[in-house]
Amino acid sequence: DLLSEGLQEVTELMHKQPCSINTLLMLVAETYYRSLGFQFVTICVKDVQTNQFRARNSVGINHQDLQKGFVFSDSAALDLFSIALKRNVDLAISDATESKIRDAMPVWHRRLLPDTKSFMVLPLVLQNKPIGMIYADRPVVAREGITVREMKLIKALKENVLTAFNT
Repeated sequence: DLLSEGLQEVTELMHKQPCSINTLLMLVAETYYRSLGFQFVTICVKDVQTNQFRARNSVGINHQDLQKGFVFSDSAALDLFSIALKRNVDLAISDATESKIRDAMPVWHRRLLPDTKSFMVLPLVLQNKPIGMIYADRPVVAREGITVREMKLIKALKENVLTAFNT
């Protein structure tokens, strides 16, 4: 229900003129945070001058410090995040402690967020170019996963972010 309410708030905000992109991004991050039990949620945007993705809006435990460190290069890396961005694939990993997943995580992430046990990565891609991503994590394995209904709402929120960046 909280996810549905958050989607409704975001949709209403988008119809107000003018709509602040920062306000919208914070509302989306807060919706994921309070409705899905994440410990840390951030929305990263690509800085074209440095060719890096940087956390722009964050909520959660120690979010200010984590936001400062949540920076990574848009390189040809073969880690899980880079592949998800390049292929525009949404990821919902319920157990990040599995060796296959842990080994595919970028080194910077393992250093910054060593206690991550489950996470979600939603690439933000416009015209086949990654412009950012939404990231959220939990300090526990999420055996329950994400339901089909929740994923539809998660993707609808993501689409609102993409629409806001595209206008």
